[in-house]
Amino acid sequence: MEEKEIEQAKEYKTETRLEKERKRKKIITIVVIVSLVIDIVLLIILLLIKVNKNKGQSSSNSNDDSSSVYQYEEEVNTFKQSLLTIMNNYVDDDMSKSDAQYDLTNIISISTDTSNHVIYTGYNDNYIATMSLEFNNLNDFINDINNRTNIVNKSCIYLDIDNVSSNPLLEDTDFNKDTKSQIKYKLASNGATHKALSASYFDTADNSYYSITNYQYEMGEFHFSNITADNITQYTLEHNPIMYYLIQGL
Repeated sequence: MEEKEIEQAKEYKTETRLEKERKRKKIITIVVIVSLVIDIVLLIILLLIKVNKNKGQSSSNSNDDSSSVYQYEEEVNTFKQSLLTIMNNYVDDDMSKSDAQYDLTNIISISTDTSNHVIYTGYNDNYIATMSLEFNNLNDFINDINNRTNIVNKSCIYLDIDNVSSNPLLEDTDFNKDTKSQIKYKLASNGATHKALSASYFDTADNSYYSITNYQYEMGEFHFSNITADNITQYTLEHNPIMYYLIQGL
């Protein structure tokens, strides 16, 4: 009888040990599963936080851009109106074109050259004019134009607008090497064989606006690579915010 009891005791101990082992494995499995679930939840939370942060930054950047535009809006409008006023006064008084049909109502481009000139092109439905203002220097030409001061000389070319011919920029290989957008242009007929291009556009390669003003070329012989610093000017938001937003809003 004692042997039987001893054997039963051994079996009981074995079953108890196995049961404990099963419970331990079960607990370990549960712990692993719970840990995995917690890790997944934490990962989801981190991803949501990151997405919301990026959205917040994007919204903040958008608000900053809008704020910047608003900040310079009055200065841009004042400068644009000054350009048009100087041009129209010159057309009225110096070119004897005082009839309302000759008034220029908008601007398509504005550039500076290497000889301290600010050159810009205005237009209406039928005519196009390019005004050249000479200064001793271009250090503060926006203020000088707004106040009509320090202008050494003025001149203007007044031509018929060409609303039929296609934009030569879009057909030029060099111009289309980089991605450009917001392309606005006007052509003028300059005699029987030549045309004058004035245009503005945004270049995504350097996040800059550019203006080409009164570039003269022989018909059928347009080459973007031939345009020099006397006819094209770059404007960045960092260095030329008023010019940047002026070109953006043309």
